[in-house]
Amino acid sequence: MLKPSRQEQLLSRLGDLGDLPALPHVISDLVWKLNDPDTGITDVTGPISREPTLAAQVLRMVNSAYYGVRQEVTSLVQAITLLGYRTVQTLVLSAAAQGVFRLRCRSPRYDQETMTLHSIATAAVARHLARTSRKVNPDVAFTAGLLHDIGKLAIDQVAPEHYTTLYDEARENGTSLAEVETSTGSPGHGPAGAQLGDHWRLPADIVDGIGCHHTMDRAENVELAAVMLISDYICRMKSLAAPDNFSEVRLNREAWTALSIPSTQLSPILAAVDEEIAQVNELFAA
Repeated sequence: MLKPSRQEQLLSRLGDLGDLPALPHVISDLVWKLNDPDTGITDVTGPISREPTLAAQVLRMVNSAYYGVRQEVTSLVQAITLLGYRTVQTLVLSAAAQGVFRLRCRSPRYDQETMTLHSIATAAVARHLARTSRKVNPDVAFTAGLLHDIGKLAIDQVAPEHYTTLYDEARENGTSLAEVETSTGSPGHGPAGAQLGDHWRLPADIVDGIGCHHTMDRAENVELAAVMLISDYICRMKSLAAPDNFSEVRLNREAWTALSIPSTQLSPILAAVDEEIAQVNELFAA
């Protein structure tokens, strides 16, 4: 009988969702409700109110400079009325992500701090690009950007030795983790992240953004995948790259074209995102 390949073993381990990081039940339930058109405000405020830490995090984020509300928001009802369900969903998932990002990493190569900074910066840049292009919902872009690399976390948690091997090969060959995954036939961190997103019951558009952030040709939402690719490029230009990407910095022209942003806007965008990245870092600071 043939022994299963390393790739098959990894797929099997990723399929054992009990070993993967879990979202608190209240978060999964809220995300589900916030995507249900029949959900009322009290269906959302009730569960959040019963979680004082979550409620405090949401209100702190709403009142941050990043969201720029003109008056202090003091209640969850006020927050939902001002921002809407989709933005509140972004806030809830952002609060949950803070816990996920603090998980103890298992591979000695997994740089949690730098990976978190990259994820936060990607979220900020993705939202900016979504607003500039007007082709993608900014809240979807923000959340997909924030969680785009959770597949790396999943691999680190269930197969840390595999992440170490991928990292070492990427560093030795001056390439990226994604390129090593492709060249070795390894299950990619994009699909692994999409699997985790499904496990968390995230909306399909966000799961698609996570799963296809390196593979625009496989995406349901091509523009969202393009936003992910250009956001990664801009983060690398800002020295906020993922710590396992050693490849040459190159603009993906196909992705840029998909967003229909004039080429003359690239330099202004590079200059404009600094403040937004700083504001999102502040959002996650506490």
